[in-house]
Parts: sequence; structure tokens; C-alpha cells
Amino acid sequence: MQNWHETQVDNLTTGLLNEFDYLLKQVRENNDTIYGVVICVDSDILVGYLALGTVQTNAKKEKLYADWDCKWVPGEWEIATETNEIDNGVDRLFLNEMRRHYVDEIKPKFKDNFDYTEEREKNLWLFMTGFRKAKEILQQRYKAELKDTLFYLSIPGDEVFEKETAKKLNEPSDLLTEMIMENA
Repeated sequence: MQNWHETQVDNLTTGLLNEFDYLLKQVRENNDTIYGVVICVDSDILVGYLALGTVQTNAKKEKLYADWDCKWVPGEWEIATETNEIDNGVDRLFLNEMRRHYVDEIKPKFKDNFDYTEEREKNLWLFMTGFRKAKEILQQRYKAELKDTLFYLSIPGDEVFEKETAKKLNEPSDLLTEMIMENA
């Protein structure tokens, strides 16, 4: 029998695919190029949103922040989803279930000194597994547009986490090396 996290992989994957397709329209309208696809998550790995790093957005930020390279700072990426923005996106297909799971099954355990570490690891497994599946489908669907694109998870301010997930989700490449060496 599957555990709760295993049953949610397809919901997360489908939501990510739908959100990517929605955001890709904006990228194409601007004749832009994607170099990064990230799920920005909170430190408990309970909630997240999809964001795309693009060449034009990065160039604009480089002019704005002349002394700060924010290419690998997803919080500065402008192409991202909002809560409930997409009917069949991550929020509606997956995060509502994640919230229910947390409130109904996890939160009550804290009164008994519950150690959240194992649950956090399960959440990380879920996000990584769903994102990996979505990445494989997206790369088949959009070969040329995603051939030089990094996929990773981001917890704002946790560069080690970002680099580790990037290494796990991507094959070795110059772009991966660039991202890993940033602020090394």
C-alpha cells in the first residue's frame, strides 16, 4: 500500500506541467529564453511555487543591480506563478492536499513532541520525485527550448540546498557548474 506522499506524486507532477505551460506562454510572448526552472519551497518543504529564470529578466536585473549577480536567485525571477492563478496548477491539484495532510495528520503530533525531520524528508522526496517526472516530460515536449536549462528546488537563503537539488536533478553541464560555483 502506498503512503500519502507516494499518492501525491502525480498530482504534483500534473500541477507543475500545467504551470510550466502557462508560464511558457509569457516567455514566448517576450521571445525570451529560459535558463532555470525552480520550485521555491519554504523551509518545512510544505508549500511552493514555480518560477522561471530567463535571459531577458536576468539582463534587466543586472542593469538594476550592477554590483550583485542575481542570476541564481529565484526570488528575483519575474516569471512565476501566484496562488490559485492556474485552475489545474500546483496549488489546486497538490498544495491544498498538502495543507490538509499537515493539519489533519502532522500538526496533532506536535503536542507529543513530534520530530518533524522525517516528515520534512518525505516532503523533500515528494517534491524531488514530482519535479523529476515533470522535468522528463517537459524535456521531451520542449527539447530545443529546455536543452540548456537547470531544474532545482530553492529555499530562500539556503544555497547549499539549492546546489544539492540541482546536482540531483541535472546532468553535469557548464550551466550546472556555473550555478554551483556561484558564491562558492
